[in-house]
Amino acid sequence: MLSESKVWTMGYKGVVNPLVYGDIYFFIDTKLVGDTVINDIHFMQKYQRQWNLGEETPAEWTATGEYLGQDGGKIYQYTDWSKNVALDMDISLNVGDRINYDDIDLLYFEATAVSDTILADADDNKPRRCVEVETEMPHITDVWIEGIGSVTLGIRRMYDHLAAGAVPKLYKCTDGDAVIYQSTLPPGEYHPLVVRGGKKWTYHHDTFENVYDYYYILEGDTVIAGKNCLKMYSKNKDNQGEIRFEGALYEEDRKVYRFHQEIDVPEVLYDFDCQVGDTLPFQGAYLVIQAIESVEILGMSRKRYDFQAYVKVEDSDEIIVLGDGSWLEGIGSMKDFYNMIPFDGNYNSLMACEMNGVMIYQSPTAIQSVRSYKPNTNGAIYDLQGRRLKAKPSHRVYIQNGKKRIMR
Repeated sequence: MLSESKVWTMGYKGVVNPLVYGDIYFFIDTKLVGDTVINDIHFMQKYQRQWNLGEETPAEWTATGEYLGQDGGKIYQYTDWSKNVALDMDISLNVGDRINYDDIDLLYFEATAVSDTILADADDNKPRRCVEVETEMPHITDVWIEGIGSVTLGIRRMYDHLAAGAVPKLYKCTDGDAVIYQSTLPPGEYHPLVVRGGKKWTYHHDTFENVYDYYYILEGDTVIAGKNCLKMYSKNKDNQGEIRFEGALYEEDRKVYRFHQEIDVPEVLYDFDCQVGDTLPFQGAYLVIQAIESVEILGMSRKRYDFQAYVKVEDSDEIIVLGDGSWLEGIGSMKDFYNMIPFDGNYNSLMACEMNGVMIYQSPTAIQSVRSYKPNTNGAIYDLQGRRLKAKPSHRVYIQNGKKRIMR
């Protein structure tokens, strides 16, 4: 687990010191340097740096006077002030095994479950031993991951966060350029949709005539019009149907683009940078963003974008409302990945989404909690083609803050 190529990033919410940090997140990066032998165990010194969400990460690292050492699956801590080698973590524990904190019987961790898991947001496909632990006083649950550490404390000592008055969280662990662990992202961060690692969507089609599942699979690199893309395929009817090439996807500035087949002019499929009230053109229709909510899905926070779709009658100001639909950040449409317009006869629904074989969405009970975002109050005005206007038009229908208005 310990090497100079790794960096652990702990995330803290502003409750550590609300007068200073308010309700924002700040982070502490930790890396290990050097080789010091203590009690026949090789230790490395911890260096840290602090940064705030939205600010440039500082380059300066500061020595902490704390050291980490490893012997098999056991991780030890040593500090310049205590001069004491203490067992901090043991990835080799089996169910029922426990370790004490500084020989205090009431402060212990006991293993309650052990598994080998491929992490969904990791850049590799390596199964890692995961040990779930808990203690009674004070009650804490945690997961220790082989090669990474604690998902709650990262590589800090047990219970240190209690004295600090805050509960940290391991936000990310990198090994060189590779991400080997990525946690739930704090507000302001973003889950990309187009990522390597074998992504698969399961949709369900249900009509009186036909009932079947079909799949989209994102895998395989290609370059089209100078853009690095991933290929998208579809399979129908319980994976037994013909495999069809659906084109290629790439993502820039939180927008997902599709090259249809081999055509080198991309279309925008999703815009995850939109705000409530925005009007987006889509396949001859228009999507008006009605609401944006932060939802908890299988332990991960994602934004859900609710929209209303409409079409404009040619040579007229009349509009026809098609219905409502939703996108999920990092996942896509709840109707169909491509045919997301909620018109009558669209009997498709998203059932599951997997990445690297790990489930990241599952219907219908995946959404656990919701936090709403307020509409954009800047009063932006759009015409029925989705173009932003400088002023209210005269004697025309226009869109403002997600609502249709008529200037007479």
